[in-house]
Amino acid sequence: VIATGFEYGSGEQSNLVGAVTLAEYGPDGKLRDAGKCGTGFDLVTRKAALTWKYPLVIKIEADKREPTGKFRFPVFKNLH
Repeated sequence: VIATGFEYGSGEQSNLVGAVTLAEYGPDGKLRDAGKCGTGFDLVTRKAALTWKYPLVIKIEADKREPTGKFRFPVFKNLH
């Protein structure tokens, strides 16, 4: 999927990436929202994600998809 940006975390991790926003190309060739992913990042990756050049392709695993097209329980695996 495509990571289009990020949101900061909260609490002690408020200066690190808390989640990346996800998107994918739809049948019409336009990017569409696919939710957010905040699970699967270690501390080093959360720091590194601040410097990534968005958009970029990442690998995730997810339980399933919602009817809206968003991923359910996505987990970050690595950069593609």
